[in-house]
Order: sequence, then C-alpha cells, then structure tokens
Amino acid sequence: MSAANQTIIADIQSLTGDELAEQYRRLADAYRTLKRAHEDELQASYELRRNYQTASESVTYMSAELESIDSVHKEELAKLKEKYVLTLTGLKDSNADLKQYNSTLEATVDDLQKQTSALKEKIEELEAGSANSESVTGNSTLNSEKEAFLERENEELKQAIAEQQEKIDTLMLQLVNSESTVENLKEKIECVEDNLSSKRQELEEIRTLLDSTQEENMRLNGEIAALRSAPQDANKKGNSLFAEVDDQRQKMIEMLQSQRKRYTEMKKLYSESQFQIRRLTRENEELCNEIKACSELFAKADNTFRDESSRQISSLGKDVQQLREQLAATERRLLEKANDINWVDPFVSFYRNESGNLKTALFQSQMAKRLVDEICWEAQRDLAKWRFEALKSRYIIINRESLLEEHGIAFETLDAFQLGIHIDEATVAKATPHVGFTPAVVKSTQEACPDLNPLGDLENDLNSLALDELHHPSPLILPPPPPPMPLSKPPTKQLPEKVETITPLATPLVTPIQSPKSDQKSSKPLTNPLPYRDIVFIPKNAPLTDSLKKKNFAEMLEKTQAEDSASKSSAFSAVKIADDEEKENLGRRQQEQDSAQSKAWGWISEKRTKNNIVVRRFKFPERKFPVEGQKEA
Repeated sequence: MSAANQTIIADIQSLTGDELAEQYRRLADAYRTLKRAHEDELQASYELRRNYQTASESVTYMSAELESIDSVHKEELAKLKEKYVLTLTGLKDSNADLKQYNSTLEATVDDLQKQTSALKEKIEELEAGSANSESVTGNSTLNSEKEAFLERENEELKQAIAEQQEKIDTLMLQLVNSESTVENLKEKIECVEDNLSSKRQELEEIRTLLDSTQEENMRLNGEIAALRSAPQDANKKGNSLFAEVDDQRQKMIEMLQSQRKRYTEMKKLYSESQFQIRRLTRENEELCNEIKACSELFAKADNTFRDESSRQISSLGKDVQQLREQLAATERRLLEKANDINWVDPFVSFYRNESGNLKTALFQSQMAKRLVDEICWEAQRDLAKWRFEALKSRYIIINRESLLEEHGIAFETLDAFQLGIHIDEATVAKATPHVGFTPAVVKSTQEACPDLNPLGDLENDLNSLALDELHHPSPLILPPPPPPMPLSKPPTKQLPEKVETITPLATPLVTPIQSPKSDQKSSKPLTNPLPYRDIVFIPKNAPLTDSLKKKNFAEMLEKTQAEDSASKSSAFSAVKIADDEEKENLGRRQQEQDSAQSKAWGWISEKRTKNNIVVRRFKFPERKFPVEGQKEA
C-alpha cells in the first residue's frame, strides 16, 4: 500500500461513522438537486419552444386580419378623400365669389358713409351760415325757412341711411341664400355633367351607327340602281369588270368602317387609360410606403429576436458555468473528505459517470436549442419573404379584378377555384410536438439490477434515525445490507415500451430530437458493480481500545481486498469477451471509427432539396443498448 493511501486511511480513522454518513448524505442531496434542476431546465426549454410556436401562429393570424382591415379602411378613406376634395373645391370657388361680392358691398358702404359725412359737413356749414345771417340781418322768417329746409333734408338723409342699412341686411340674406343655391346648383351641375358625358357617348355611338347606316343605304341604293340598269343578258361583255370594281368598292367600305370603329375604340381606351394611369401611380405610392413600413417592422423584429436569443444564450452559458463550478467544488470536497479509500471509489466513479452523462445531455440540449433557433430564424425569414410575395400577388389580383369589373367581363372569384391541394392528416398528426416520459426503461434497469443502489439503502437507514441519534448513535442500529454479488454477465436490456421524440411543428424535415426522459446510458455492460464497506457501529458506552481498533481495521481491510479481487476477476472476464468480439469486427468497423473520431460529441449534416431549401440535421452518437433486429447507428 502506498504512502498516500496510508495517510488517507489515517485521516479516515479520525472520522466517525455518523460524519461519513452525513457527508455522503450531503453529496447525494447535491446530486439530486443538480439532476432535478437539469430536468426542470429541459422541461422549461420545451415549454418555451411550444409558447413560441403558438405566439408565432397567433402573430401570423393577427397580421393577416390587420392587413385585411387596413385594406378596407384604405378604400373607404380614398372614397372619402375624393368626395371631400370635390366639396372643398366647390366651397373654395363659392368662397372666392362671396369674397368678391363682399368687397363690392364694402365699397358701396364706404361711398354711402362718405356721402353722409359730406352731408353732415354741409349741415354744419349751413347752421354756421344761418347763425351768422341771424346775427347780421336778423331776418327771422328766412332763418326759419332755412332751418325747416335743413331739417327736412336731414330727415331725408336719415331715411336714406336706414334704407341703405335695410338693403345691406337684405343683401346679406340674399348672400346666404345664394350660397345654398350655389351648392345645390353645383350638385345639379355635376349631375348634368355626368348626364352630358353619357349623352355624348350615346351621341357618338348614334353617329357611328348613323354613318354605318348611311353607308349601308348608299351601298344598297347602288346595288338597286345596278340591278335596275342591268341588261337582260347576264353574259354580256363588261359584267365581270363591273362586278370586280363593285367588290373592290365593298372591300374598301368595310375597311373604312373597321378603321372608324377601331378609331373610336382607341379614343375611348385613351380616355380610360388616363384615369387608370393616375390610379396606378397613386397605388404605387401607397405600395412603396407600405413596403417601407413592412421593411422597418421586419428589421426591428429581427433585431429584437437576435437580442433575445443572445441574452438567452448568455444566461444559459452562465448557468452552465455555475454548474461546472459546483461540480468541480463537489469533486474537490469528495477528494478531500473521501481520501481515496477503496470502498469509496465506486461511489465516486458512479457520481462522476452520472455528472458526465449530465454534461453530455446538457451539451446535446444546447446544440439542439441552437439548431432550433437557427430553424426558427430561417422560418421567420421565409415567412417575411412569402408574406411579401402574398401581398404583391394580392394587389395584382385586386388590380386585375378591378380592370375586369370596369370592362364588364364576368369572372369567377378566387374561392371558386379548385386548387387541388390535399393535406394529409396523418402527416400533420405526426408533426405535432409531443413530450412524454416513459418509466419503462428505468424500470427495466432496476429489475435487471435491483441491488445496485447502496446509497439509497444507506440514506433510508439514516433518515429513519432521529436528530439526536445521528449525533449519538444507538447500539441497536443494524448495519446496512451486504454488498451485491458481482454479475457474471451484463444485464439484458429490455425493449422500452415507447421512446418519445420531440418533433418541431414547422420543420418536419429535421431529424427528431430524443426526449430528455429516454434512456441515454452507455451500451457497455456493467462489469464492475458498486461494492461498499459495512459501517461498524460501536455501542456508546463500550470502551474503544487499541486491540479493538486493530481488529476492526483488519476485518475491514480483508473484506475490501476480497471484494476488489472478485470485482477485478469479473471485470477481466467481461473485458476479455468484449475484446474478442471487437477483434472479430475490427475490419468491418475500422472505416466507421476513422470517420467518427471527429464526431464524438455530434455533427451537423446539410442536404439541399429540389426547392432549393437547405435542411440541417444535428446528429449525436448512439448511446443506447442496441435492439435486436435493428441496425446499429
């Protein structure tokens, strides 16, 4: 035995059985908490994935509804805008006319005010002159006549001012009435203009019909005259020449009629195309504005998605770092407390293997999350692309339908077309994500090796004690059960009832991710069972002498050496059988091992489909027992 082992054994002698049991109980609790936290994080990641899928579906539905409502509101706003523009132009014209009329009335009022001021000045001058004349002449009769004349003139002027004020009031009333009549007349003018345009079109059609009838009449008159002047003998010389000339004339007349009809059609098309050009330019501007808004919205959504994904990745990295630090701390404490005793080594290796499996599962879940994030990002990009294409095709269909409605061409609606799209319900049911945890794998493992959990037996024994008995052990406590017998052959792996897989809803082409509850233990047989030492409990009042210490230590050492030799012999036989099988299959698996050396943790394979879509699959090495009748991965 080496010096390090001797020092470790000496340190262990200083600890009591209760302290060792307490240390192992703490390690078991820490292991369970880490494992439970890992499972909770896996379940939380799956729930977040489901919530994201439902949120994305609701966002697409709400965006479609918003677009339909927006299109309806835009059409209504365009109609109201045209109506209010027409009314505004009419009101502007009437306002200009009323302003002009008001300016004329103000000019007349200014003239009347000037006349009244001039008359008042004359009255004052006459009064001053009458006063002077009275002082000079003293003729009372003349002054009385002048005063009466001036009073009459003043009354007449006041009456004229009142009449002018009444005229102004009547003119204002007439102005208000004229405004209402102007509005009514404008509406009537619009109706008359519409009727006039329709009548003009009818007149043009009647004129073309009249021209065609006149030409037809002329042609028929010519034929009648030719028939009347035609001789009795049809084979007379010159009849063929006249018939040829008549045929040429008829062809020219038909050509002229077709050209005239074509001219009228082109004229009508030109008048309609101007309106179409204005409408299309307006719609083009609206589409440009909507495209800018959509591009800004998509850019903002992309930035928020990247920020959120980076934040989640950083938080997960911090959690992984904390778990690694905790694992390193537990390993250090294990080395410090256990001090490399032989019967402690199986527990340490068991915890180390379990922590390694947890690390592997955590790495696989991180890589799977990375793959799912990449798939989500590509799906959002394709969604933005096809949403833009759908909007463009929708506006094109609306334009075509409006053109067909304007030309009076009957057409079937888009809902009436039978597109021939068949949706396979079985494929949709397979693509729906489902998570379930089947305890069949764990149950079969426990049935194959029912006694491979010595730590659980020790924990049950310790939990049955009271708190005071942990510090002061009772002499009635029985030792734990004996260690399990070493297995002569590896336990047979039963076929699990059902292995659940997680299949994303939007990406059915991606390789399914194995459920976190499925069996991912190594396929190698358990050749080294977990032996452990019996804990010797000494009564509380019994004296602990040196002979008793040496005797107990000798018994413990003999049991440990016997168990180690048995485990090594069974392990050597199992390893020898495995080496023989490996040598037989070495030639066949050499190439696969060479290609899989760089793929120990997993790899990504890419495949391009016919629709130019790149499908990435993240593959992990197989860690399950091979099932009979299936090919090895």
